[in-house]
Amino acid sequence: TVTQKGESCSVKLSSTTSTLFPKTGGTGLFNLTVTPTDCAWTAVPDAKSTWLHVTGTSSSEVDYSVDANAGTKAKARNGKINVTLTQSKKIKPYTVKQGNK
Repeated sequence: TVTQKGESCSVKLSSTTSTLFPKTGGTGLFNLTVTPTDCAWTAVPDAKSTWLHVTGTSSSEVDYSVDANAGTKAKARNGKINVTLTQSKKIKPYTVKQGNK
């Protein structure tokens, strides 16, 4: 029996934090580089970020939307989109910030 270890996968985000979204919400994107390019990955908001949604992915981009920060006493909030490499389960978080004004 011959066993050969495959090449390790890695991911690099173009940025780790969004610009500040207004209270009304909006859409955004961030770029990423996966090496080697055939490594599988997912992008999912963390469980606490119910107001944050991944709307699409490509081989080098994650698109997302931010719900309105409703309510008269809305507080500024931060959420995370976790990019996870399928092979190693390594996670790279991307933080999304939203104001209350």
